[in-house]
Amino acid sequence: MLTITKYTLHPDHSFLETSCHSSDFQKELHSIFNNIKRIFQSNDSSDTLIIVSSKIQQNTFNCTRHCLQADENHIMPQVNIISCTMQSEKFHRILPPSLNEYTPESNQAAYERIYSQITERYINFDPITEIGYGNSAGITSNIEGISKKSLIGAMMHIRDNELLLKECRSNSRSAPFFDKFYLMSNKESGWNLRLHFFNAKSNGLGGEDSPHYHRWTLASQVLTGGYCNRNYDEQSSEQIYGNNHRHIYDKYQLASTNSQGASDSRDVKSLGKKAMIPIKAEIFDRDSLNHFPIALPHSVQTMPRYFGSTVTFAHTSASQYPDSFSFKKPKELGKDLDSLPEKRADNDPKFKENFDKAIVTLQLLKLQDELKSVLEMKWEDGEKLTEYERSHQYDSYERNYLETSLLSALAIYKMEKENNIPHREFSSYTVKFLDKALASMNQKALDQLIENNQFNIEEGLFSVEVFNSHEELMEKFDQEFIDGLDRRS
Repeated sequence: MLTITKYTLHPDHSFLETSCHSSDFQKELHSIFNNIKRIFQSNDSSDTLIIVSSKIQQNTFNCTRHCLQADENHIMPQVNIISCTMQSEKFHRILPPSLNEYTPESNQAAYERIYSQITERYINFDPITEIGYGNSAGITSNIEGISKKSLIGAMMHIRDNELLLKECRSNSRSAPFFDKFYLMSNKESGWNLRLHFFNAKSNGLGGEDSPHYHRWTLASQVLTGGYCNRNYDEQSSEQIYGNNHRHIYDKYQLASTNSQGASDSRDVKSLGKKAMIPIKAEIFDRDSLNHFPIALPHSVQTMPRYFGSTVTFAHTSASQYPDSFSFKKPKELGKDLDSLPEKRADNDPKFKENFDKAIVTLQLLKLQDELKSVLEMKWEDGEKLTEYERSHQYDSYERNYLETSLLSALAIYKMEKENNIPHREFSSYTVKFLDKALASMNQKALDQLIENNQFNIEEGLFSVEVFNSHEELMEKFDQEFIDGLDRRS
């Protein structure tokens, strides 16, 4: 006999954690794995899928359930489970009446919950030690567990709220390397929350993300794509390297963004030449949550050709210093700087259109995750996948799957739908799932993203090359990094 004795419902309803205890745990383990995914499955609905990931700790079996119900207008997890027992291979459930009255979290509630979570956890952050809530590194735990679904809801609330949209527009920025969309902040404690959309046409080398120091502690989660983060040791330009100009930069002091008023640039002050010696490089891949210490200068090198477009969820602490510092190669400038271009979003007449595209980008990432789960679940259950579905199941593990496969497939899918052509590449269940997901998106923004992606493909910006190891991928980053330094030195 196995009994679920504890459950914890995540606030955004995206998953449910349960603890299952058994007197003969190992004996029943096989049955648990085979049957837990059906534990709450509706007896009268063949359209319900339950996706499970599992982890064993001592005599506790923890499972995270993601439930997709295709006959609803939203992704609906089955919630409020009171208890459930298993005997042999039969599962029985006890559901409260409220289960059938489930309503999804509102966009406003998603926005307010994210704000409350960060505000409550931020109190524990010590800017001196850079230890935060739950003894985590920096402020990473403040944004831990915030799902794409919650971010989408919060962004929709911002879009539909005139005051919040105005604040978002006033604090968002556009630069050659990436666009920064402001989401929210707490003026009393000083923290800030943004989304960064990195340009697929740039890798950051020589752009605004040359080596730099931040004024604040940064936590960043990679929602898609990825990059190589490099840390540096700042030294005197004459100390070691003499005439070796590869690591020589001009150092600039940058005024804070908020101090620039309505300007489309940031004031800078030249501080002379410095040697910036790379001391550490690591790849931050999709879904990673990373801490950036305030004392360590760093640079970000994306590789869109292999990673696709990169989107990060960025959370910053209150500023610890009035200004930040950036390093530029003399050759790429040609002269000393007195300002850095940084376009203010409130001067952009297409801001709301761009914000809609940002929302749809996150919806596509959510669709990508869910489609992968749907296909894997069907495959594990012995259901036959179409040849096209098998191809998507395989391709979904590639870093640039969204750009090289999914968006192109959705372009064909939309064209077929508009012309009443049957979707022969997908099963009827997958078609039903895709129709529901696509219907929730702004179609104009989706069409623009598909069109832009097709242009990038025609320009040869993405590659289907597969790397056999992490070391092989790092070699690619290192070679591109060195080549970029040599070109600009």
